[in-house]
Amino acid sequence: MQFAASDTGLTYADVIGQTTVNRNLENCGGDVVLVRNSGYANFAGLPIPNGKGSIVAVVGQFGQDMQLFIRDLNEVQLSGPRCGQASCAPALVVNETFSSVVNGADAEVECWLNVFTLGSRKWKGVVNGSELYCEAKPPSFGGINETWLVSAPMQFTTGTALSFLSALGGTWQHDGLSVWVSADVNLTDGTAVANAPWVPVTGLTLAGSGSTVGTWTPSGSVVLDPFLTPGDNFVVGFKYSGTPSTETTPYRIDDVLIQ
Repeated sequence: MQFAASDTGLTYADVIGQTTVNRNLENCGGDVVLVRNSGYANFAGLPIPNGKGSIVAVVGQFGQDMQLFIRDLNEVQLSGPRCGQASCAPALVVNETFSSVVNGADAEVECWLNVFTLGSRKWKGVVNGSELYCEAKPPSFGGINETWLVSAPMQFTTGTALSFLSALGGTWQHDGLSVWVSADVNLTDGTAVANAPWVPVTGLTLAGSGSTVGTWTPSGSVVLDPFLTPGDNFVVGFKYSGTPSTETTPYRIDDVLIQ
C-alpha cells in the first residue's frame, strides 16, 4: 500500500485546528481506502510517508465508506519504492518471505507476477498468526484453474540454486504444485505466461500425499545448471492446477531463496 501522491506532501491531520482529516491509501491496482486521522493524535502534524509498504490499522465503516484508523505510527511501514518505481532488473539473489501479502487478497509482491492462465483464481496471500505465505486453490465452481506465481527476474550463474517451503492447505487429493524455469523474463500477463518456454525443475521435494496439512516441507536446494545456460536471465514459476470437484487440494509456498 501507499498514500496517494496528492496526499504525500501533507500531514496526517490538521494539528493546528485539531481537525480530523481523511487521507487516501491505495494499492498498486488503484483500489483506495480512507485513512481517518484525528487532529488530536500525537502524530497529527507529522508528514505523510511517500513510500510503499505495509500498514496495520483498525477498520471501521461510516455510511458506505470503509475507513482505517492507525493504532500506532510504528505500524505504518511505508518506506519502499512506490508502485512502478522498482527497477525489477535481473538480480543475483531472490529471497522472498512474502511479508507484504494481505490475508485473502491476490498476492502482490514487488517484481513478481501473479496470473491465471486457466480459470479465474490467482495465488492469494495468507496471514496465519506470525506466518505469512501464498496459497493457491481452485474456485468453488467451474472447470480447471491454472495459476502461476512467477518470481522476480534473476541472472543465472553456474551453481545458482533454488529452495523453498511447500505445504498442503487441506486434505490431499492431488499433486497440484509444480515448479518451472524460463529464460523469458518479459512476462506481463497470463497469455505471455501460457506461451513462454517453460522447463520443469526436477529433483525438488514437494508436499504430497504423505504430508500433514499445514506442515512445511523443505524442497531441498536444487542447482539449476541442468535447466539453464550460463548468461541467461530467468524467472522461476510456481504453477498450481486444480479443479473444484476432484482436484481441490490447496497448496502453500513460502521462503523462496534463489542464489
